[in-house]
Amino acid sequence: MKKLSIILILLVVFFAGIFIMIERKNAAKITLLSPNGGEVLERGSFWTINWETKNIPEGNKIAISIRRLLPENTSTEGQEFDPLIFVDLENNGNIDWTIPSSYPEGEYLMEVTSYESLPIKNPVSDESNTTFKIISPANNTESWQTYQNQKFAYHLDYPSVLTLREFSETGTGANFMLGGEDPVDCITVSARIAAGPKANLSFSEYVKEAAIQEIQGVTKLNSIETINTDSSKIYKTTWEYTPLEQANIDYLKIAYLEGSEDNNYKTIQLILNDSRCEDIYNQMVLTFNK
Repeated sequence: MKKLSIILILLVVFFAGIFIMIERKNAAKITLLSPNGGEVLERGSFWTINWETKNIPEGNKIAISIRRLLPENTSTEGQEFDPLIFVDLENNGNIDWTIPSSYPEGEYLMEVTSYESLPIKNPVSDESNTTFKIISPANNTESWQTYQNQKFAYHLDYPSVLTLREFSETGTGANFMLGGEDPVDCITVSARIAAGPKANLSFSEYVKEAAIQEIQGVTKLNSIETINTDSSKIYKTTWEYTPLEQANIDYLKIAYLEGSEDNNYKTIQLILNDSRCEDIYNQMVLTFNK
């Protein structure tokens, strides 16, 4: 009898263990992949938040929030910003996030949550394993590299976070890419031949028509600003623009330097391709020179 009792107890423990394993295997789970701790993010830059889910119902939505860990012995209470970053997202595993300039420097944790509906019901959440940092951007360009175009005699500085891809076949300029495995085409610089019936205008007048003549989808000049550097005059413009393909930009920003009439390249253009790189673009414009 005693032996039978032991066998029964062992069987109960065995099947209970199997039941627990099955429950854990079928349990809904969400995992925050990035930022998950140790990263350093600059205010005004962008970051791709990544997560993965398991056994989450197809119709569930995603919310993302953030919290700052206050330093010890601080008298500040609460947060100086809205902790909710996104709500009602589709569960596609990633979302691009521009870090607001209002965030104070410090250590942060992020949380990603799956839920059925609002108000939030049956949430499944995961938080960063350890803290990541948010810092102020480097406003000086002392550590930046210089791109020098010998063929058209112009140059500009760019930060180390961008990767330079020069147009080797034409020698007219380069792309500046941001990111690793799936880089973002951030900014382009290039000498261009004047196009259309306005080509004979003076440089100062042509820049008011340039994008309309050269780029399909541009309909109107919204603004133009003159920037005088040590040796050049830059026209910084904004254009009303409807891109032919999906693009992460609502308007077109182009800075113009005067090109060379000798080879018909009327303008040298610095173009913002992605609005997430706008802060970097604005700094690069100030280094754009001949």
